[in-house]
Amino acid sequence: MAREYTDFENANAILNGMEDICDDFVDGFVDVHNVPIDNNYMYDWILRSMVDICKTEHSVLYIACGTSGYMRLFNNIKRFVGVDFSKKMILASKRESKKYEISSEFHCSTFENFQTEEKFDVVWMGPYGHYVPFTLEVLIKARDSLRENGFVLCSTPDPMYKGRYGKFKEFVKCMLYKKTFKYDRVKNIESMMQKANLDKILKLRMKTTEGYSIFWIGKKTTDA
Repeated sequence: MAREYTDFENANAILNGMEDICDDFVDGFVDVHNVPIDNNYMYDWILRSMVDICKTEHSVLYIACGTSGYMRLFNNIKRFVGVDFSKKMILASKRESKKYEISSEFHCSTFENFQTEEKFDVVWMGPYGHYVPFTLEVLIKARDSLRENGFVLCSTPDPMYKGRYGKFKEFVKCMLYKKTFKYDRVKNIESMMQKANLDKILKLRMKTTEGYSIFWIGKKTTDA
């Protein structure tokens, strides 16, 4: 059986461009990509691709950052700014961020109230849509936080995954935050992305730790 290489070894081989990779390493990659395609395989390689967007010397604004555990995936970035409305989450983020040699900054705030003049290469909003519905204003603010050719990464729970229970939760959230009921969240988000001048370059349905989600990557258009 071929040896399984760690993510660290794989990343170093890819990012640092070995002059000539050993045969075992090549055989290991062949074996990895000959396994049956399942959710674990898809999730692993999709996640690698998403993280690769945050290239060396890029900066990331992470909305609903929680304890900022994803910082360990972004070892090559130059800047990480986390925003979360929970004081306890932000305190944990500040504590945990000391493990990494990344310039970081954390703010206890909702994204709507967060203010900064800084521009970012990536605005990561993965968890945001799992707690409150997206609005056009939020997506415009995310776009305006980007540098030229920057990316917004966002996701929302798949509204069809939990059937009637999911519809009821969606109804309650919309009543609380929008005062109106618009169940087709996916179409609403894509319409708002277009109005916010974010080109949809990727859309996926994927299984996460919180269940099935719809995930988008939007790119800031040049005229935004």
